[in-house]
Amino acid sequence: VELSLNKVADRIFVATVGEVITYTFRVFNPSTKTFTNVALTNDTLLGAGVSSAVIPVLLPSAAVDLVCTGNTYTVNQTDIDLQGLPIPGSTVVSNTATVRGNYLDGGLPAFDEASDTVNVQLPPRAPGIFLTKISDVAGITAANQVITYTFEVRNTGNVTLTDVAISDPMLPALSCPVIPALAPSATPTLVTGCTGNQFTVTQNEIDTGSTGLLPGNGQINN
Repeated sequence: VELSLNKVADRIFVATVGEVITYTFRVFNPSTKTFTNVALTNDTLLGAGVSSAVIPVLLPSAAVDLVCTGNTYTVNQTDIDLQGLPIPGSTVVSNTATVRGNYLDGGLPAFDEASDTVNVQLPPRAPGIFLTKISDVAGITAANQVITYTFEVRNTGNVTLTDVAISDPMLPALSCPVIPALAPSATPTLVTGCTGNQFTVTQNEIDTGSTGLLPGNGQINN
């Protein structure tokens, strides 16, 4: 005597955070026994958030879809960062469900359980970062003019970046707070609290028309 469970996800892969995976469950009775009170008893991913209506009677050779609530999962950033749920590095969101039903065995109460696992593929890590450097002036008018720079960073990839730091060879004293974690976003993050982010123009730079990085181009190249 055995039950059979077929668990199906509505997609085989996800591409981004926020995608919703919907699961359906079909119970099949391949035996010659009649099962009663068949219901979902465990789901390793959805946990107590998912529940199913009880199937009062499941006749031999019958297949019935469980009517469920809470049978969806929303992909989050941690899933992609760790490349797997519940097993980091597995590259999939894995979900195992179990159903249980009762039957009579020689007149005595008995039960059987069935489980099924479905995996949904996660996107591979694709890190990316973009830096925008902004000066507070568009042109230089005299020696000793001070240029103040600000910085914006944006995570253009799909994985959280950690310990994001800024350096600048033309500003050796530059010190900006390290960003502990920078999540993927379409919006740049302004880096605040920087010191050493000013450059004082010299007469030689005006005379030669450059800072030496691109001689004679008439620009402060930084």
